[in-house]
Amino acid sequence: MSDYSKFVILSSPRCGTHMMREGLDYHPNIVCHTEMFNPDYVNTAELETETSVRLSDSIYHEYPKGIRTVGFCLHRNGANVGSWGDIFDMIQSDKSIKIISLYRKNLLKRFFSVKLQLLSKEEILALEPFLIDADDLIEDFKSQSELLSQSEILFSDHQVLSVAYEDMVYGYDSSIRQVLKFLLPQKPISLHTFKFIFKHYTPISERRSYPSMERLIKNYDHLKHSLKNTEWSVFFED
Repeated sequence: MSDYSKFVILSSPRCGTHMMREGLDYHPNIVCHTEMFNPDYVNTAELETETSVRLSDSIYHEYPKGIRTVGFCLHRNGANVGSWGDIFDMIQSDKSIKIISLYRKNLLKRFFSVKLQLLSKEEILALEPFLIDADDLIEDFKSQSELLSQSEILFSDHQVLSVAYEDMVYGYDSSIRQVLKFLLPQKPISLHTFKFIFKHYTPISERRSYPSMERLIKNYDHLKHSLKNTEWSVFFED
């Protein structure tokens, strides 16, 4: 086996998974695979591959000598397809695997980012405001919060670094430096390497611009009032 460490980027949809992955994958000493247990990124035949085989043959296999760490992206709800239902158990059993925990502070914006992800900018701007049920919104907020809490418990014996989507968007250079130090603690981050990453990948250009929440939500004021005295009220701050 090549002499490298292992990591997993653990996240939920629309929380910056690929913004993180693409930046890391440009580092000459890092291999960062995409969502290797997501049926949208694999062919049908691969769904029947056992988790351990998928990990050893497609991810944690032999690499050139210069590769120092190897990882992949995984949703917090696991991989409930094919033969991969035990992926969390497999990761948990190997305490050497580092966890990069990506999350989004504003779950209201995440909710709409998921809702609008397949639309073009022009289509989004032409949309009529949505009428949102408060119970549906709270259910999504609770679900995301519970998934985050569950993963924190599940991987409490691993080395974990938490990174917020908002921090990446507005301070990608600082966030990626933090992650690089976490993954490669014995290797100083050279200015040359850092410039190389940003020469090939400019993450801020990947961020989509959406209309304000007031523009997207027809009953925004009602929702804001309804959730005023809850933990979710912060998502409606102007």
